[in-house]
Amino acid sequence: MPEGRYSRLTMIDVAAVLPEDALIRGSTHIGDVDITVCSDGTCLFDGGAMFGVVPKPVWSRKVHADAQNRVLLGLNCVVVKAAGKTLLIETGFGNKLTPKLRELYGTQERLPESLAAAGVSPESVDIVINTHLHWDHCSWNTVLDADGVARPFFPNAQYITHRGEVEHGHRQFERDRISYVSDNYDPLIANGQIAACRRRGFYWRCGAGVSGRSRCLTGGISRTYVAGDGGAHREWWRACLLRQRPDTDERASGSDVGDGV
Repeated sequence: MPEGRYSRLTMIDVAAVLPEDALIRGSTHIGDVDITVCSDGTCLFDGGAMFGVVPKPVWSRKVHADAQNRVLLGLNCVVVKAAGKTLLIETGFGNKLTPKLRELYGTQERLPESLAAAGVSPESVDIVINTHLHWDHCSWNTVLDADGVARPFFPNAQYITHRGEVEHGHRQFERDRISYVSDNYDPLIANGQIAACRRRGFYWRCGAGVSGRSRCLTGGISRTYVAGDGGAHREWWRACLLRQRPDTDERASGSDVGDGV
């Protein structure tokens, strides 16, 4: 990181020094807040979909695509411990995919194992925050019981997401309906376990999804940002100039691949 106004920005790089299969992707302390980056493993998404208008000859210099043009992404989920509470931001791709989709997206279903490695049980999670409701961010919200009914995986947690995401997911537009799976959130709405809010209690930035948002957590005078899909690959972060206020120590934290967090 160059000297000057960017020199105090610290990124928890979850891919640079760890083995690819590490259950704990990184950790840090922001003031009186403890942060651990857990993982639901990796997945494979179409490179064109991930990098949008950036031409493949440009992004492929940094990111390898397989024969099906898929790029490897990490499903990072952030555990935050503060004020005696345990928060989980994002819940990954889950274990409810069909065998065909599991093969297509190369999912690994590692979040329960990763949380256990961090000393976190599903029962101990107090709050679950979904930056948005795309299936790769919220699918461990629920699991299927023996009768095939979706039940909360975090039974004691209050789930929080953006109301616009719930509304958009219910409308099932052809463009993105595959990403909005009602079993990931409707059972929580039905039992009153999910709070769908507007701009209350969080610092909102734009991310993926119609109402996708990042999260800003504050510990003392320090802040940490969980970018959601605002930084879906670490090369995005390395290509951007991230601004910070001179009177704070801000750290970037991401929720997708290698995210340069």
